[in-house]
Amino acid sequence: MESIIGIKVPADATLSKCVSVVRGYEAISIADIKRRIENKDYLLKCGYTDRHDLKRLLGCCEALTKAGIEIFCFEHGRPCNMQFLKNLNGMYDEVAAEITAESMDEYTEV
Repeated sequence: MESIIGIKVPADATLSKCVSVVRGYEAISIADIKRRIENKDYLLKCGYTDRHDLKRLLGCCEALTKAGIEIFCFEHGRPCNMQFLKNLNGMYDEVAAEITAESMDEYTEV
């Protein structure tokens, strides 16, 4: 089972739109973007627990959608929707905030 989150776009997606969006989120060549789309590979992906890359991936999803490109989200190799990824991101933000608060509490107790 893959422990990654990824996004794909249809093989008929407009390459120029994909390139302009994706290159704003990852340093990747046009040829690599084209190959990933044609091979139905993940256009972008991140580790399931990588909070910062998940934010980057979500930003790219939103930008692709805004550009009129259909996206397909995957979690552990299974289709999911963007709301699931947003909820996961929200959970990670809440955990990070709790850890920060607990760290501050420990710091002030000393």
